[in-house]
Amino acid sequence: MTLAVFRSFPDFPPYGGEFEDLMPHLTVARDGTPAEMRAVEREVREHVPISMLITDVQLMCGSNALTA
Repeated sequence: MTLAVFRSFPDFPPYGGEFEDLMPHLTVARDGTPAEMRAVEREVREHVPISMLITDVQLMCGSNALTA
């Protein structure tokens, strides 16, 4: 999917072209205590690999892209 989007928008490489190999990922938590983050990890590990149909993408750019 990432490569398909990049082919459509070659002027916008994933992560600004910083990485050669891209690993698909899903952010499931960003904030929490170490204990909370470990609990989230245990819960998610019970359900991997995760398969889903991707129907849309979101382009995030700029210095505040990850705060959106």
